[in-house]
Amino acid sequence: MILMELIAEPSTLKNSTLVVGVAGSYEEGPLSSRAWALQEDVLSQRILRYSRDQLFWACRTSFHSESNPTYFDETKMIYDPRNFRRQDISKNVRAEQRLLRNLLTFWYTILRRYHTQSLTFENDRSPAISGMAREIAARGNYTYKAGIWQEDAHHGLVWSTTGTPKRTSEYIAPSWSWASLIHQNGDLYEKAYEVTENFSKILQIDVINVEDDTYGQVSSASLKIQGPWRSIDPWDQKQAELQSPDLQPFPKYCSSFKKIQIYFDLDITTDGLCQDIICLQIAKAKDFRMESSPRLYGLLLRPISHDSPKNEYQRIGLAALPTHGKRMEETWEQGIFTII
Repeated sequence: MILMELIAEPSTLKNSTLVVGVAGSYEEGPLSSRAWALQEDVLSQRILRYSRDQLFWACRTSFHSESNPTYFDETKMIYDPRNFRRQDISKNVRAEQRLLRNLLTFWYTILRRYHTQSLTFENDRSPAISGMAREIAARGNYTYKAGIWQEDAHHGLVWSTTGTPKRTSEYIAPSWSWASLIHQNGDLYEKAYEVTENFSKILQIDVINVEDDTYGQVSSASLKIQGPWRSIDPWDQKQAELQSPDLQPFPKYCSSFKKIQIYFDLDITTDGLCQDIICLQIAKAKDFRMESSPRLYGLLLRPISHDSPKNEYQRIGLAALPTHGKRMEETWEQGIFTII
């Protein structure tokens, strides 16, 4: 397979930005902003790309530019397909373990780029990345569930948003999946880039896909989880805006109890604050800006309906508790929740 990007008209390049992909660094053209094109860029074994000023060639073993065709620079292959190409290393345990770790790191890195890409149809959000998901599942023997990996579900759940995301106008994915939002700013996992300890237990993940395609469109999904939780009402409106947002990973809202502040990052800021919100502890993870101080992360959930006997909740955000990653026991109860 060969992927080609058409030369952009000069008028479309005035606000172009530098992109790094398999074909190295180049001035982006119209195709570079499209979600479907990303997995073609990653999965294609050979790429011929027309950038703003020159032609690039890349394959699994070589990268060359038109300006210097004899020079080979392997370091430019950031989205390297060799990370998950099928290799016979099954007898090398360390190499296999390293590859499995790299697969997940590769996935979260790809999501950082993918979430900034544009789609004409919202319901293509899952299919447009399904090719990469299939490759990772085949190589790592992972189980794909509406945008997250069941074997790494705790990490998959602690995504967060920046900017002004909004919910899709039609059902695309469950609220616990990053795919449920239209979001084109920032890194989904920058605030919790490495999970080091799980504080909850994933009991069950059920996903029904359109046409039984595990990697395609989702028609319904639910996640049953057990863990420590507590109500965080009432919201402390007076302390909502922090004075030094650069010093805190969650500058939007906060609430206090027993001298412990919780910092919130709401998925949709226009949702506003309301009553009956609970915080469910998920995991301890590292914030890339606070290496020496791991944080305890939890999901912010609100009930779908007060009259429903199913105890179903919707995710509305991510919470960070500055407790140096220690599990909080006092005033927290154990509970089982279904998030849809």
